[in-house]
Amino acid sequence: MIDAPKTLSSSDLYKAAIGEKNQAYYLVRFEKFDEDGARFHASWNWSAFFFTGLWALYRKMYALFFAILALVIIVNMAEKINTPSWVVLLLYLPLLGFAVYGNSIYYRKVKAQIANAQASSTDDRKIISRLNAHSGVHSWTLYIFGAVTVIGIVAAIAIPAYQKNSASKLEFDATTAKPIITENPAEKF
Repeated sequence: MIDAPKTLSSSDLYKAAIGEKNQAYYLVRFEKFDEDGARFHASWNWSAFFFTGLWALYRKMYALFFAILALVIIVNMAEKINTPSWVVLLLYLPLLGFAVYGNSIYYRKVKAQIANAQASSTDDRKIISRLNAHSGVHSWTLYIFGAVTVIGIVAAIAIPAYQKNSASKLEFDATTAKPIITENPAEKF
């Protein structure tokens, strides 16, 4: 939480809108973006590259998260229907573009938050208070998707091991594909 100083600088507004997570990283970039003007700025973001949609959700960019989710679903469907590989690669280009322009997209989101807060009030304390209320990240995404990943890894190991164990106990008749039930008299007792 940032307390409202006597006069608000753009750095103070950015700090309040970004929150505490990676504040120094974004302040450097946002100040550089301010110097360069209003265009989109290429600036590589490793989190946006490796975690694409999750990074958007983590940074509270909901529309972008759902757009990326839709694109991922389309790419998966295209791969399933044997689409030529060059088409699938074309579908991956927006995801790569998001890694290149993710910081700039986030910058625009933060600028819009600041503009909305300033439009709602002229009192510096209220502006900072509003930015603090809507700032930060969804840290729950790290826990939820981390748990899903761990569960997936455990399932990928456990399910085949279980199937191998239970498949070795069943025998099937090749002509009818029905299981052969053999009773072992020693197992009855």
